Amino acid sequence: MGAATSPNTVADFASRLVLGTVQLGMDYGVSNLSGKPSRAAAFEVLEHAWGCGVRSFDTAPVYGSEDLLGEFFASHGVAAEAQILTKIPRLTTTERWEDTIKGSLERSLARLKCDNVKVLFFHHASDARVLRGCEAEMMSWLEHAPIGMLGVSAYEPGDVAGFDELGHALAIQFPYNAVNRHFENTRWGSGPRFARSVFLQGLLASPGELRTSASEALSDFHARYHGILRRFEIEPKAFAFSVALKAPCVDQLLFGVDSKAQLEELMNCSVISSERIASVPIHEAVTDRAILDPRSW
Repeated sequence: MGAATSPNTVADFASRLVLGTVQLGMDYGVSNLSGKPSRAAAFEVLEHAWGCGVRSFDTAPVYGSEDLLGEFFASHGVAAEAQILTKIPRLTTTERWEDTIKGSLERSLARLKCDNVKVLFFHHASDARVLRGCEAEMMSWLEHAPIGMLGVSAYEPGDVAGFDELGHALAIQFPYNAVNRHFENTRWGSGPRFARSVFLQGLLASPGELRTSASEALSDFHARYHGILRRFEIEPKAFAFSVALKAPCVDQLLFGVDSKAQLEELMNCSVISSERIASVPIHEAVTDRAILDPRSW
């Protein structure tokens, strides 16, 4: 019997992929020149992702995509199979947290037309402080809530400091990509680790034009980055995805697309070896790390 072959396209990793839906619910992304897709176009994306074996979907009340996902799940009869990640809007106070979180979750479930979610994230890491002050009460509530587990959406490693000491699994969602690997040495708990910003709003996926609102510094970085990939004859989407897929700190990968065509192209990308990734001096593209934080754009 011959040796088993290794997966060699992004589609082979469908079980580790999470389709982000912010692009389907709003006009999003510094490299998105076409705006928010129509309902029909969004459904094409969801149908193709499902057909490729993607079962996990990331959303949030502010994304405007929960209703869209709910329509898709209901019309295709797949709500029971879907693994949904959604979020809690900012907490104005930690008092009466149960009423606030419960109300937000009930509204999300109604929009999503489903009975439960896989992970309910604190959209703002600072709000997760309620876990430290009310952990026992929150875990008691969680036992009967329609949630697989709670999670924290982080921007910096310090956002999750100390959470590995909690007595329960906690999912972490964090930025990770070819030019931002700050979370590699973070102390983790036992929960799943979801990498996001793999394409950095499309900057790392396409050498094409950016929106006119992009700063000169951001445009300069974009040009340097893709210049390096051209020099090494590497396809940008394949490189960006491979970096995250090969990272030991990543369990599942969250990504977004604007169209079915983009998704088809991505799924057909070859996965690049760790050795080839390491040979690319992509760090030369970064002259100012501050410019890589989308919150400053």
